[in-house]
Amino acid sequence: MKLARTLLVGFALGCSNVWGSKRIKGLSHNAQELFDIAMAYNNYRWDSIRGTTGAGSARATAWYAVGLLTHNDGSDVATARDIIQREIDAQYLVPGNPWYGTCKKTFEEPIPGTAQYPASIYTSQREFVGTAFILAIEEYSNLLGKSLVNNMLASLKHAVLGGLTRVGLDGDNLDLIYTNLALTRAFSTGWLGYVNQEEIQTSRKQLNMRPSYHKKSIKPQTTPLPNLMLQPITVLICGHSRCGLRVHYNANLKNFAGPYNRTYGNDITTYMAVIGLYQSCVTGKSKASLPPKLYASKHIDDWARGHSVALTCDIAVKYASLKAKSAMTKFTTSRYIERHIRSSETNDTRRPVTTWIENWAMLGGESISETVHVRGKQFVPGLIQWSPKKGWISWIRSRRLG
Repeated sequence: MKLARTLLVGFALGCSNVWGSKRIKGLSHNAQELFDIAMAYNNYRWDSIRGTTGAGSARATAWYAVGLLTHNDGSDVATARDIIQREIDAQYLVPGNPWYGTCKKTFEEPIPGTAQYPASIYTSQREFVGTAFILAIEEYSNLLGKSLVNNMLASLKHAVLGGLTRVGLDGDNLDLIYTNLALTRAFSTGWLGYVNQEEIQTSRKQLNMRPSYHKKSIKPQTTPLPNLMLQPITVLICGHSRCGLRVHYNANLKNFAGPYNRTYGNDITTYMAVIGLYQSCVTGKSKASLPPKLYASKHIDDWARGHSVALTCDIAVKYASLKAKSAMTKFTTSRYIERHIRSSETNDTRRPVTTWIENWAMLGGESISETVHVRGKQFVPGLIQWSPKKGWISWIRSRRLG
């Protein structure tokens, strides 16, 4: 069985370097399948000379370290420990600097913010690396050792304090209602606040729980929690989001209905999305909203975090209702949905959003009245999706100009 799984993963990735899978204690069958494929993908991209994966990406390498700790075979732990220390060494530590607390995008990245390198801040970097650190500490502190764990905690504190200085105003490129960032920041500050018993961070965590879209909001919700106080919050969010996911999903099209505040594409079966990874824990990979061929998909880099999803998705499955699970594989009924989306953290203006979902077609749109376009190229205020034949999705989208 082990040989069969190894060969299956190798053929799925279409590469000659087949990475031996290992049964991970506590993972469901679907989560194990996801872990194996994601780690084989990461291992194939690992550059042992540079000590990075993902073409030098520091965040992808941090995610890889968690997978190595989980696999824990041969030199895995030593490699993971080395990666983590290099992530810490690549952190910006000058208070008052706009980059304070975040990490380099690559380990070789020059100091930004100069005339020679006037780079903009990648707003999610500290949270991506930080949540990987938290997962590693929660699950594998015994493999990391006390000294490295202390270094990671110190690094996380710099990340949280630096994040608290970001306000999204006066030239700061942080989007305060970017859900993925809001939730990962909320979790990081809340977790560190609990560990260090610092009330200000726990309070800030509660203020940041303001999602604007749900397509990528599952991972931070299901990262293992350190104490019972935070569990009711997790259940509340998971319950609410699960309801939204169930209502907006069309199992016939394997897609979520629009409109989208932010999206990588208009047919989720053609590109890699984290929500598809979580679905695979419920349905298995073949029935999830994932591209059928890994290397033929767009936005493929998100497979780099697939093993982290595998380690947390069984928690999401645990809290999902039977209706939510069923909706992932079977179309329920035609429906009309009306919602109102808060436009900004600085005021209470809300945009009306309406969606109609039919058996083999979906239509969604929202009304906006803004003099300045601030939502970027990934904003899709209107979208029609339909299937001219099974397994084929067609779409028409509207795009705000200006």
